[in-house]
Amino acid sequence: MWCLNLLWTSVALAAFILGGATGGGCINAKNFERINGRKSRQDVEAILGPPGDYRSGPIDPEHTVYGFYFGISPSEVALWYSDTGIVEIHFFGTHIGRKYYTPTQQVPQPPLENLIWRANRQWHRWFPEK
Repeated sequence: MWCLNLLWTSVALAAFILGGATGGGCINAKNFERINGRKSRQDVEAILGPPGDYRSGPIDPEHTVYGFYFGISPSEVALWYSDTGIVEIHFFGTHIGRKYYTPTQQVPQPPLENLIWRANRQWHRWFPEK
C-alpha cells in the first residue's frame, strides 16, 4: 500500500513542478510586432500575458538584456521568456519607450535533465535569491 501512496505522491509532485511550463505560445515575433509605442502596459499584457518565464526548458541564448540608456532611464523594464524568444519592454511612465525581441531556440535535453531543470527553476521561484 505504501508503494501506491509513494507513486501517487511522486506523480502529484512531478505534475506540480511541470505544471505551468507552456513554452510561452503568445510570446513570439508576430505578437511582438503588434506592440507599438501607443500601447499601455495593460495592452501589452493582453497580447503577451503577464511578464514571466514561460520556458519549458533551457534556451539559447539564455538571457539578453539591452539596458543601454541614453538620456532618460525607463520607469520599469518587463521581461517575457519563452521557448522561441525573449521580449524586453521598457516603459516610460504609462507607455512603451523601447522594445526588443531576441529569437531563441530550445536546447535539447534528455527527460531527466529537463525535470531537474524545471525543479531547479521552481525552487528559485519559491525561494528567490536576494
